[in-house]
Amino acid sequence: MELHAVRSEVTSELKALQDDQAEGGDAKSTPKPALFHNARVLELGCGVGLVSLVAASVGADTIATDSDVTALTICSRNAHGNRGGLQGGIRVRHLDWTVLPQLTAPEAAVPATFLWTEDDQDGMSKLDMIVCSDVFYDDELTELLLGGLHALMLRFPRARVFITAERRVVFSMYTLSEIALGYDTFQAHRCLHPSNQQESLSPSVAMCSNCGDEQAKERFIATNTPLDDIPHVFQYDRVSTLEMWEVKAVVTSRTDILV
Repeated sequence: MELHAVRSEVTSELKALQDDQAEGGDAKSTPKPALFHNARVLELGCGVGLVSLVAASVGADTIATDSDVTALTICSRNAHGNRGGLQGGIRVRHLDWTVLPQLTAPEAAVPATFLWTEDDQDGMSKLDMIVCSDVFYDDELTELLLGGLHALMLRFPRARVFITAERRVVFSMYTLSEIALGYDTFQAHRCLHPSNQQESLSPSVAMCSNCGDEQAKERFIATNTPLDDIPHVFQYDRVSTLEMWEVKAVVTSRTDILV
């Protein structure tokens, strides 16, 4: 698989994955194709499109989204250049987190090729998965992402949500302490009350009366997935600060959110 980056061109070999698929592979070295095969996947903040391309390579119908037109252009080039090795499909679309759960911004200055079609929007009713990778850099942008994700989970309740993130720690002169921009914001939005105090209202919504006044910000139930359970197919450094989270549900302290 050849990838174009913003400032340079890099090549990422997925030969190990392709060989394992051709030979049948095994559970220890290959992602489970059934998770993605024929699945409809929405990626938020796609950048150059690596995650969407990998999903499409194992059979997913993916929509790679970003608000940055330069990123979308590069992602589109990568999708076109790798189309021969994809079992599934990939579409590249503009998505502004500030207007979610709406998929289109009324006055967005975006090339027509990146605009949502009626078929795109109709297909979202069968959305299986929402993925975000390496999107925690800035507290303000993370707030926008989580607000948009909250809206999407309410609109598409059957979709599973996965977030991968690296906890990048810096020293803040303002707080005189170590902080992880974006990541700490995500953690602040998690409901940490015991599961016996959470009541499931729907596949993507849970009620937690103990969140109470904290409900001024969106709350989520999210669980950390041990990376030992994730096959290590590609050649990359799996640093100790790398984490994967499955967002199970949005949290409310009232039942009228479903009305």
